[in-house]
Formats: sequence, structure tokens, C-alpha cells
Amino acid sequence: RQWFAETPTHDQSEQQRVNAALPQFVDSVRHWQQESGVRAEATALIGFSQGGSMVLEGVKAHTDLAGRAVIFSGRFTSLPEKASTRTTIHLIHGEDDDVIPVQHAEKAAQSLTALGGDVTLDIVEDLAHAIDDRSMQLALNHLRYTVPKRYFDEALSGAKPGDDDVIMMM
Repeated sequence: RQWFAETPTHDQSEQQRVNAALPQFVDSVRHWQQESGVRAEATALIGFSQGGSMVLEGVKAHTDLAGRAVIFSGRFTSLPEKASTRTTIHLIHGEDDDVIPVQHAEKAAQSLTALGGDVTLDIVEDLAHAIDDRSMQLALNHLRYTVPKRYFDEALSGAKPGDDDVIMMM
């Protein structure tokens, strides 16, 4: 799905187009969470390319949108200024992606890590702007086996899972 019109260069107007599409995206996610009875923290949003960018921008703007995000070859339109451990973000990017260069994923992972976020980054060797069996396996393994940082934070704080007023320890 195309959420916003693309331009040849990533400029400020791209952020405006993403911001214009974001309410519809968030409403769609919330609608399907309600329809299926799945809480936000139990939701995994998965996106490729522009869809991945919408997921990243969605969890950046709404920290309570999903518990997990798997991004194949996507990018933040603008890097976040703050991060939350409420969403574990798994970035999976092709090393040879010429549509969205892998440096965007590397910068996102560095930024989120520096801000205290919960992020993983896998760079798939010899992969262009695509999803292949290797990248799909990485995504499935992260969803199955990666323990979100927020669980460790809750355990270290002595709080019970789901406590909203937990003081996070760094």
C-alpha cells in the first residue's frame, strides 16, 4: 500500500506528507486491535519500505501503538528525539538496498539505542530492496525469541507486568 506520495529526495515535505497520512494509519491499527480484541502491547506491526516507514513514524508518535515493530527496508522520515521501551523495534535491511540505503537503518538503530530505546538491527548480505527467506527468518526469530527490554526493566524495578507507574532503571 502507498500511504503517501513519494519524491525523489527525502525533504521536509516528505515529513508533512507522512504526518498527513499518520492519523489514518493509526486509526486503522487501533480499529483492528479493537476488532480482534488484541491489546496494543500484544500487537506486532510489520511493514516493508513505505509501510515500514509508516510503522516507525506511528510508534514514534504513539508509544502505546504496538509492543513490537518489524521493519523491512524502511526508514524514519526524521530520526526520533526520544525513545520508549514500550515498543521493541526490529530493523531488517538489505545491505545492497538502493531505494532506501542501509545507512538509514544504521542511523535509526544508533539513535534509538542512544535514546534508551529497544532496537535490534540485522543487515542482510547481498540483499537489495526486498524481503527474502533470510530476512523473513530473522523477523520470525525476533518475534519468537527476543525478549523485550521492558520486561527486564519491569523485573529490575520489582514491579508487576503491566504496572503503568513503573520507574525504569537504567
